[in-house]
Amino acid sequence: MIESALRPRWLWASIAIGAYASLIALMRTPLAAATLAAPALLLGLAWWILSGPANRWLIAFLCSAVLLPPLPIELGDSGPHPCLVVAALGLASGLLRVGGWRVPADGLSRAILLLFFVLLASAALAAFYSGPAIAAGTLARVILFGISVYLYFYIASGPGAPEWSAARTVFLAASASALFACVDFYFQFPAPAGFGPQYVWLDSGVYRR
Repeated sequence: MIESALRPRWLWASIAIGAYASLIALMRTPLAAATLAAPALLLGLAWWILSGPANRWLIAFLCSAVLLPPLPIELGDSGPHPCLVVAALGLASGLLRVGGWRVPADGLSRAILLLFFVLLASAALAAFYSGPAIAAGTLARVILFGISVYLYFYIASGPGAPEWSAARTVFLAASASALFACVDFYFQFPAPAGFGPQYVWLDSGVYRR
């Protein structure tokens, strides 16, 4: 009786998935097909991250931040980056595992929190002295910096603390990123698509940083 009651549900779910896939295939342009497929991909990504181990989103975040380009959307200097979606899922992962958090008591954690809130307060000063547009840009940069703060506390004092392999992975990723930045500054590799080049003026010449 239970199997017979579940069969119609699976039947309608299969029909809906098939119709959705057919609609994607009928799109005339790849951009339209990708736009229509995005909700299903995001739903699958959310289920894969939130239903897995506590540190699964960390690996997905690091891989997406390094390998994926910004989205072709007119927002900011280079467009929003897909890793922001993974960071939002990481925040949801921390909320779902709220029992795994503990209050940090070490000096480094207090210093990081103080720095973050000082930067956050600077957005109010930017609004007072430079207007809402500059303040919005400042707040966006502070929020982006806040992702690294959240990642630190997730590993040091949150659900990711028991899994020391995650801290080792983040350390290795940060070391590789710093090494690549040094090599990139020396050899001046072409800027990836979607990223706006920034320059440093020195006595020896102008270099892209």
